[in-house]
Amino acid sequence: MRESTGRALFNEEKEILHREITEYSMEPTVIHCSHEILHINEAASEFFGMEKEQIIGRNVVDVFTEDFRSFIRDRIKKGEEQGRIGELVETTVYRGDGSVVEVELFCHPIKYEETKAIQSILRDMTAQKEAERELIKVMTPIVPLKEGVAVLPLIGTINRTRTEHMIQQICEEIPRHRLHYLIIDVSGLYDVDEHAGKLLYELTSVLKLLGIQPICTGIRPDMVRNTLKFLNRDGKGLIPTMASVSSALSKIAF
Repeated sequence: MRESTGRALFNEEKEILHREITEYSMEPTVIHCSHEILHINEAASEFFGMEKEQIIGRNVVDVFTEDFRSFIRDRIKKGEEQGRIGELVETTVYRGDGSVVEVELFCHPIKYEETKAIQSILRDMTAQKEAERELIKVMTPIVPLKEGVAVLPLIGTINRTRTEHMIQQICEEIPRHRLHYLIIDVSGLYDVDEHAGKLLYELTSVLKLLGIQPICTGIRPDMVRNTLKFLNRDGKGLIPTMASVSSALSKIAF
């Protein structure tokens, strides 16, 4: 009897401690169960620009923008049914004034007042994303080499955000250069993963529609398999590839 009473007191103290830590955390935290928001901390109230009473009781899925809601529902289902910790993901949410904010989201199952719930922690990525977009502008220049020919050097790693902005930026830049050929040099990429592959595929497709011949250079042996998979995704054949930018220029001149 004493042992069970002691365990109950210990669990109660642990829950109280957890609530206090959550409440004073600097990161916006939302606790929800069966899609209903049970509790938010002060940081979340400030982040959303709303009083706690305005948020508690709402459907947590409605916080997210429409394009992520299906994904969030599936994520919550796995968390509630399987007790799985949700991996760190990037998503977008609505603030109280209707503005959209890019955030990182981390979720894990907890016990909240005898109820199995999920604790979701949000991290505002606005400043970081703006910095990334500015960096993308600097890191992805189209460099003219001669009349009608330019090179696009791809450097570092390619993530989803960078892919979307690069495609938009490049499509805006291309008409200014009046190109016949664009050499896409991938020698500066760390790897050709799904994001880099998507960029190569979509970029070469756009270039062909514009009547510009793409040439891919700098493919290393460790990139071959993924590069072939993405550049031949539509079954219409690969774009020309050369070992280096200089060899591509020699081919164009010939």
